[in-house]
Amino acid sequence: MHTRRFAALLIGVWLSLMVCMTFVATQNFLGVERLIKNADPEAQKVMIKLAPGQARQLLRYQAGELNRFLFEAYGAVQLMLGVLLAGVLLFATNGHRATTIVSGVLILITLFQFFFLNKELAYMGQTLAYHPNELLESKFRDLHTAFGWVEALKGMLLFAIGAKLLVKREHRRPIRSAFLPDQETIETYR
Repeated sequence: MHTRRFAALLIGVWLSLMVCMTFVATQNFLGVERLIKNADPEAQKVMIKLAPGQARQLLRYQAGELNRFLFEAYGAVQLMLGVLLAGVLLFATNGHRATTIVSGVLILITLFQFFFLNKELAYMGQTLAYHPNELLESKFRDLHTAFGWVEALKGMLLFAIGAKLLVKREHRRPIRSAFLPDQETIETYR
């Protein structure tokens, strides 16, 4: 497979994964409210046994834990995609400086997101599930906003690399070796 095509495939996979995770994260929490409002009779029997608000609290905790797990896996997959994409781009663009720098920036952003933003969001989400706090909720929203902006930045960088791959064709560097005959030697043996 050509390296440019493989790089485009990796970019497409990464962008698709970003869209899917945005959908999953929002739907997990919205699903709690849908489940409470439209619970089937068996689920309602169980929820009635709980104190008012406990069913919602428990379901929100479960949704938060599911999101934590999914975003942890998402971060690990993004790191693998970033390293793989950087390696492929090195060959696909003949080490083009700007593309190499952008792919390095993508890896750094993903590292920041994985080791800082994800961990903070997971901790705050677990804490808020059982100990609601207005100040903590405000910080949680701010971190979610930061996470969204970081995702948008990564998306723009991926689109920029993809556009560069589509628009600009790189020419292969000529192979120069001491073992290849020069034109004069070729003419001598004809």
